[in-house]
Amino acid sequence: MTEIGGKYQVGDEQEIGENYSMTNLIIFDKDQTLVDSLCGERFIQSPTDQAILPGAAEAVQSFYERGFRIAIASNQGGVEARKKTLESAIEEMRFCLFLFPVIETGLIAPNYSGESAWEITQTTAKEISGDFGSFRKPGPGMLNYLMKLYQSTPSKTWFIGDRPEDEQAAESAGTQFIAADIVRARYLPGFSELQVNVEQLEFLEPQLKGVYRWE
Repeated sequence: MTEIGGKYQVGDEQEIGENYSMTNLIIFDKDQTLVDSLCGERFIQSPTDQAILPGAAEAVQSFYERGFRIAIASNQGGVEARKKTLESAIEEMRFCLFLFPVIETGLIAPNYSGESAWEITQTTAKEISGDFGSFRKPGPGMLNYLMKLYQSTPSKTWFIGDRPEDEQAAESAGTQFIAADIVRARYLPGFSELQVNVEQLEFLEPQLKGVYRWE
């Protein structure tokens, strides 16, 4: 991996994901998928102004216990709109990772151009770029980068989000998609009343795999 002007250009396929075997991966959107504003405003006002949405913690823990690697991909266009600083957006993602300690990595795409993103952990933050497509959703860049990072494939990856651009990003990256409210509802009363397709049901209820298959 080569650092050029503060950015990390991905050129060697062995360097990203070299510590991981092929794995099942779940990528979450952040705002209105995992968390919402604690103070009740439409947008999160500060890094600690984040409340876990009902059902989100249970969903994340369940996926972790099933062996999924878990990451976050969030646009964070408020940086370029000058509603928050880049430093604040990075700390906001770090606080979200603190709320969900089994999630290792979060990506943010603060620029409308989508030419780069930031990879964030609890202890590091670095700007990334490369031939992954636009990093800003509905572009597939963040999803493609995370699949490379975790040595996963589109067929082994689910993206969970709440907005049309999340579903479009999943389609562009070739991953499977499921709406965040369906995933959270799995751990809340009334899940049996929701309409889901066979693949989504098997994803949420793996013990049912094959039950609804027919020739």
